[in-house]
Amino acid sequence: MLPFLPVWLTILLPIGTIVGLFYLHDWLWDYEFIYLNFFTVLMNIVNVTFIALMYGFLFETRKRSQLKHMFGQYIPAEQVEKMSESTKSYGFEGESREMSVLFADIRNFTSISENMDPTVLKKFLNEYFTPMTKSIFEHSGTIDKYVGDMIMAFWGAPMENPHHALLAVKTGFEMLKITDGLKEQFVSLGVTDLHIGVGINSGKMNVGDMGSEYRRSYTVLGDSVNLSSRLESSTKFYGVSFIISENTLKQCEGEIICRHLDKVKVKGKHEAINIYEPICLQSDITQEIKDELGLLTEAQHSYYQAQWDEALRIFEELHLKYPTRILYALYINRIQELRANGVTAPWDGCFVRSEK
Repeated sequence: MLPFLPVWLTILLPIGTIVGLFYLHDWLWDYEFIYLNFFTVLMNIVNVTFIALMYGFLFETRKRSQLKHMFGQYIPAEQVEKMSESTKSYGFEGESREMSVLFADIRNFTSISENMDPTVLKKFLNEYFTPMTKSIFEHSGTIDKYVGDMIMAFWGAPMENPHHALLAVKTGFEMLKITDGLKEQFVSLGVTDLHIGVGINSGKMNVGDMGSEYRRSYTVLGDSVNLSSRLESSTKFYGVSFIISENTLKQCEGEIICRHLDKVKVKGKHEAINIYEPICLQSDITQEIKDELGLLTEAQHSYYQAQWDEALRIFEELHLKYPTRILYALYINRIQELRANGVTAPWDGCFVRSEK
């Protein structure tokens, strides 16, 4: 039994057995005048307990070493420790699972890198990736890969996590905050305007060890992953830094305040999806944000009802209050074009993006 019991029970059960034998020995001698020589039994209990503890120690050490070898480059040491303590077995076998995936990359990286010495560029990327990776690890994420200036990470594997969407969005907020903090530091490297775009989607994905016989990687694949990449690239079109899908927002347990951006069909997708810009946590919302989102809701309601005059009036009011917000100028231009083309209700309200 001992190898299958927790460590505390592996120690407690033999001690309890030995104490019980001592009491049995005293009772037999005092009342039945029987002398029980249980020295051999005692030594067997001690030996079996020692072997069980050593087996458990070696087994756990081996398991921890295997997990670190397999997943050490993707997840933090703390998560490897949790996996080693779990009774569940972990491996690289492919499986379909509900997860969240994040893409983040640096805006205008080509222009930045072209003006940098290779040694300086390496220093820049290392100093950028280190705090970003730390934030992903601190929020229980798994690093998928780095491609140039792009980071790809996911939540929900190898350990399942019911809060994968919320953790991914909180990581996105943290990454934007880190970027703001790095701007002054990177001026000395010649980077005067550092911005990133972040895209997150949640849904069914295939996760596992994929690649060739020469090189393999623990990664995620599927339409949900592709959509996350499209959302990240869409941040440039909408003039925002952060976009999430409707699926992700639904799984954030009401803790995220978002601005509805659009109902859009991205390239490669036939169904329209609602996309959102995360603004803050529910606990951080201000009255100004509430007022702006209230006006935006009214404007978009009129827009989807093809009530162009009312929609235009509210969007122009929003644009006047927030002139740097590209979204409102985008809607004003779109309404003028739709009205000129004679579009009337009912209509699907979808915008089709042909580019990635």
